[in-house]
Amino acid sequence: MLRLNRAERELGADGSALVHDVLVQGLTMEQVGQRRGLCTKRWSDYFARRFRECLDRLALLYGFATEHPVPVKTLPR
Repeated sequence: MLRLNRAERELGADGSALVHDVLVQGLTMEQVGQRRGLCTKRWSDYFARRFRECLDRLALLYGFATEHPVPVKTLPR
């Protein structure tokens, strides 16, 4: 129970609600937007980006990932 409380605190109210909507209720990003009255493509993209951030945060919290010292976007390909 302590880990769940910490996860909710780490994600914040909006992040926790988003993760719950997607993982528990099985909603798509479009459906998440519709439930919140935000139906544009831009909002759908925002929710997808925010969901990814939440998953990354949960992976760190539960030990499935480690912090990367250099943001991945700046690594040479």
